[in-house]
Amino acid sequence: QRISSNFRIDFSNTNIRSIRAGAFLDLPQLAGITVVGNELFWINENAFQDLPWLNRVDLSYNKITDVSPRAFNNLPNLYNVSFYGNRLGHFDQSWFYKTP
Repeated sequence: QRISSNFRIDFSNTNIRSIRAGAFLDLPQLAGITVVGNELFWINENAFQDLPWLNRVDLSYNKITDVSPRAFNNLPNLYNVSFYGNRLGHFDQSWFYKTP
């Protein structure tokens, strides 16, 4: 059975501490990821990569202080990333590679 490109996952309030590189590669149809209210302090390089349908990532209300370059890699349809309620001191374009 084929999963539509409206496929979204929600890991809110599940005490997630990290997202490893390529964590979602087995879900190429993924359109949205919600990881709200967890224990993330940083986003690793390639945490979100090669997901052609991904358009929204919500990382609100974590403890993020840093994002690695290319954390968001090759995501041609990504248009919304929320870091609301985190501890980021700056924004860096290097976080996004081959991503609008």
